Amino acid sequence: ATGADTLYAAVPVAHVPSNKAVGRMMTAMLTALRMPELITRNADELLILFSVLTGPNGTDKLLALRTKLLRRIVWTPLFDVRAWVNDFDQSLRLMWDQYLDELGSQTSNKQVSNKALHILTSRPRAIF
Repeated sequence: ATGADTLYAAVPVAHVPSNKAVGRMMTAMLTALRMPELITRNADELLILFSVLTGPNGTDKLLALRTKLLRRIVWTPLFDVRAWVNDFDQSLRLMWDQYLDELGSQTSNKQVSNKALHILTSRPRAIF
């Protein structure tokens, strides 16, 4: 989550992929943001990237990366919280409807209507 927070703050993150879950997650996030220039293959490439970003024109390159990252945060689905919440809400409602359909086929309608709805989110649809 720290990597996602850093990216969301528009701080470019240079990354060497690994087999660990965290490494795969950062690779996936940078790929989703379409910023493969921040993914290096090994430590040597990472040092080369750092030397370029800290070199004579490094400030301009960092600013360009940050600007690109800000645009990608806005226009890619990775940080589209509104869409994620709506999709999650819709999936919960579909699961609830399916549960009621299955329950209704096994019991009377009265028993179904008395079933507690507390397992479904009660967030009004108008929030997002």
